[in-house]
Amino acid sequence: MLSERYFKKGTGRNAEWVLIHEAPLPGNAGYCDMIALGVWQSTKNRIIGHEVKASRADWLKEVDQPDKSEAFSRFCNRWYIVAAPGIVKLEELKPEWGLMEATRGMSSLKIKRQPKDTEAEQLTPGIMAAWFRRVAAGPGEAEIQRRVNSQLELRRKRDAASGDYRLTRAKNEIERLRSMILGFEERSGLTVSSGYRSEHNAKVARLLSKATPDELAASYQSVHSQLERLTATAADVAQQLMTITEPSDEQSTTIS
Repeated sequence: MLSERYFKKGTGRNAEWVLIHEAPLPGNAGYCDMIALGVWQSTKNRIIGHEVKASRADWLKEVDQPDKSEAFSRFCNRWYIVAAPGIVKLEELKPEWGLMEATRGMSSLKIKRQPKDTEAEQLTPGIMAAWFRRVAAGPGEAEIQRRVNSQLELRRKRDAASGDYRLTRAKNEIERLRSMILGFEERSGLTVSSGYRSEHNAKVARLLSKATPDELAASYQSVHSQLERLTATAADVAQQLMTITEPSDEQSTTIS
């Protein structure tokens, strides 16, 4: 995560920075977690030091014993403390120090406070030789594994985000189709459901969608004429029933 910050414009020959992990000092048992040496003119050839603090207790120990960081920071133009949120309070930092904090997802770093540019002491031949040996030795097995794990975690998060996006799109599409079906049912009076009724309604809907306005008008006239004939027939039948059920004069005469 920290290394990737300095590889935005490329790696290898295209890298703006040379990174020295666990940079040592001759005659000093300690080391700096990471030194970034600017090798392009755009970097102003700055030397930027980084001290990583994994816990609040680790940081408070640093506050009580600042000699370790000062042994390295005097050779740097900028000095950062790198920690998770809540470990370092801004008022606890030295005025010239900066603070980088990991984001909530621990996938990137955010500068909480910019460090001040300071005049770095000249590197001695012994320091340069020690740092060059560290660079020549490579990042080491632990650093390689860390980089692999970082890339795997980044890919996992991207895949998860992509899966969530596809799932959300699918849900939205289902809701859109459901809304269209409900609107169709409300306007047409047809019910889209399982079984024969659904298949019949689908056929009706397809026929209606393909019919021209003239065909629909002719169909309406035909249905209207059939309804008129049925209505007239029903009226005749009703009149006949009334005639049959009414008693005749002879049936109504009382025989004494």
